Amino acid sequence: MAQSQTGKLFSTVLKALVKFASGLNAVATIWTFMLVFFVTADVVGRFVFNHPITGTPEIVQGSLVGLAFLYLPHTTWTGRQIKSDLLQSLLGLKFKRIMKFFSPLFGMAVFLLIAYTNWYDMMEAWRIGEWEGEGTMRVPVAPFRTILVAGSVLTAVFYAVRCYEGALELVARREKED
Repeated sequence: MAQSQTGKLFSTVLKALVKFASGLNAVATIWTFMLVFFVTADVVGRFVFNHPITGTPEIVQGSLVGLAFLYLPHTTWTGRQIKSDLLQSLLGLKFKRIMKFFSPLFGMAVFLLIAYTNWYDMMEAWRIGEWEGEGTMRVPVAPFRTILVAGSVLTAVFYAVRCYEGALELVARREKED
């Protein structure tokens, strides 16, 4: 009985995380469209009126990192990353099954490492109020560092779930063969 309650809790938490990742994806999409209009306005202002929008490079620079790590969790969960199946086609079905476990395991490790190595910088950015840019336009760095760390952790969680699913599939296949 405890296992079924644990399974229900896991399922509920996972559904909430997937909805959260979908929300982050929607925010990133809106942010992308706003950034396109912002850069277009900067280009028009620069070439037509000889007056660019101040701080455009700083905003775009921070936005690119922020957007990538807002998109990553949803992309990972839905399996829409770019993949190469050359090795799978050459090495066969057994290799493909094994990679359903090891590929997300490697992805989880990479994103946990990204989160771990950026944690201190994120905390320090909040502590000192770090800003990027010079002159009249300065952009706070801490929110972008937070997006990077949070996006990495959520991506790692989704990779962990995929790894677990891959392990279950391997065990089920092994039991079926025995």
